[in-house]
Amino acid sequence: MDFTPQIRQIQRTSTTTTNLLQSHRLVACFGNRALLNFFLSGLTRPGQVAGAATTEEEGLALLKRHRPDFLVVTDQLEQGCGIRLVERTKACQPQVRTLLLVGQLQRPAKLQAAVQAGCDGLCLESGMGLDAGTPALRAICDGGTYIDRPLSDLLRSR
Repeated sequence: MDFTPQIRQIQRTSTTTTNLLQSHRLVACFGNRALLNFFLSGLTRPGQVAGAATTEEEGLALLKRHRPDFLVVTDQLEQGCGIRLVERTKACQPQVRTLLLVGQLQRPAKLQAAVQAGCDGLCLESGMGLDAGTPALRAICDGGTYIDRPLSDLLRSR
């Protein structure tokens, strides 16, 4: 797919994402190291990123040690499960706002498990740099919840 026509939108979204997360300390836990590096490269305020990991256990240890107010996590991790990390986070730190990035459309039961785990936001990874990232982060930062339309449609089909 040729992303050239979307470069400007992706750059605007990156700036908006950085601005939305400026007042938050976060932990990022991604199963894809390249995606984690790319995400972290856009966050520039000193101390903004409390920690970053690629496994569920490392992510949980960082959350307990640094007590951030935001967790961005992918559903697939190198070891463990992003949904389980959200569930464990909410059990010990319910005030942490969570955004789960879903790699691909899942079975509705898996998405339902993410909602029941307490995810504040669910987005497809592929939409983060384009149309889904900004409204998701805005809603979550304002204390609301967000479910990306394709994921919402899949949940409703259940």
